[in-house]
Amino acid sequence: MDKQQEYNRAQVELMPLALNLFPKDGSSYYRKELQHASHPAMKEVVRIIEETSVPIPSLIWGQLNTDKHRICSDFKSDRDIQMFLILYFWNYLCCFANIDFYTGEDKTEFVMKMISK
Repeated sequence: MDKQQEYNRAQVELMPLALNLFPKDGSSYYRKELQHASHPAMKEVVRIIEETSVPIPSLIWGQLNTDKHRICSDFKSDRDIQMFLILYFWNYLCCFANIDFYTGEDKTEFVMKMISK
């Protein structure tokens, strides 16, 4: 891995989680969705969050890297995994993958028009 790739990975790993897992009002994605997820990978995430103080970015990269519970291959079909990863990587998707923050639409064409002017 070259220095640019290491830097990019560090930027993503250090990016704050889009959702606060434990907000003061008690209403959170963690309580409403994640704790009730049925996929083994999501159950493992909940277990690790509850039992340890592992930082969330390390936890997610570990899940993606090992793919022990098929988190990568089940992304296409499992709503729990889709929601968790999309919400976690939302900042990355908006900033680096040309996804509009508000609509979720691809804005590559718009960006290319702006660059060519």
